[in-house]
Amino acid sequence: MGDREKALQVMLQVLQTCDHPAPDMFCLCGRIYKDIFLDSDYKDNSSRDKAIEWYRKGFELQSTLYSGINLAVLLIVSGQQFETSMELRKIGVRLNSLLGRKGNLEKMNNYWDVGQFFTVSMLASDIGKAVQAAEKLFKLKPPIWYLKSLVQNLILIQHFKKTTIEHSLRQERLNFWLDIIFEATQEKTSGLRFPVLVIEPTKIYQPAYVSINNEADERTVSLWHVSPAEMKRIHEWNFTASSIRGISISKFDERCCFLYVHDNSDDFQIYFSTECQCSRFCALVKEILSDAVGNTLELEGEIDGDTLEVIYKCLREAI
Repeated sequence: MGDREKALQVMLQVLQTCDHPAPDMFCLCGRIYKDIFLDSDYKDNSSRDKAIEWYRKGFELQSTLYSGINLAVLLIVSGQQFETSMELRKIGVRLNSLLGRKGNLEKMNNYWDVGQFFTVSMLASDIGKAVQAAEKLFKLKPPIWYLKSLVQNLILIQHFKKTTIEHSLRQERLNFWLDIIFEATQEKTSGLRFPVLVIEPTKIYQPAYVSINNEADERTVSLWHVSPAEMKRIHEWNFTASSIRGISISKFDERCCFLYVHDNSDDFQIYFSTECQCSRFCALVKEILSDAVGNTLELEGEIDGDTLEVIYKCLREAI
């Protein structure tokens, strides 16, 4: 018997002998059955239904965002939809009420609360609120273990929830945020294309992608914005080794790097989904620089990365 089965056996024995079990005990049983269902590649419907039963008991005993979100997600997995399920509608109303008690999104400073806000927005197909919550969550820098738990529910929602396909700028933004969240949970990275956030002079976090192009005669770094709000400005760049002055990782947040370039009014402050993604990108850029003739030093020997970052921040703050 595995650890999960042993834990479930202990919990069920405790619940049989406990006169007033805590709601968390019901939810723990639900969590174990949910994990068993996930490990079965969504085939063990018996464990799915038992997870629903235990989460429902916990939610009925004491309504919480945790129990309600998991109950709603699993009901959707079982085939129910908000449009036709009275139970799901009631859960949705209750979840919105519980979120309302925590105040508006701007005042939330706990990644757990923001993550729940994000998941409820995804359940409600509220793209605008989901995008706002995703950006807030990124800024709070949640631990990877939490993002993995969040992604589990997001995958279930995307896989089983019936949604109307929408082709719009806001849908593009949501797809980007899902991409950057999912990317953060990957233990290994080997790709050459990264979802990133470029910090604008106005302090706005601009969704973008950056890629290393190895197939061209001259290797280049490409950067392009996702659904830019202002179309009159430049939103796509291609840099060869000769146009890059250097690159350095921020000392304040190792998810962030500074790409210093020639012939551009602004250098680029770029945030990646994880420190590992940022480090990999920097290594790839340095490889391009070192392979280029006459460009073997990280910053051409002009100035060190720390000094460049300080100068960069001072210029930004002066704007």
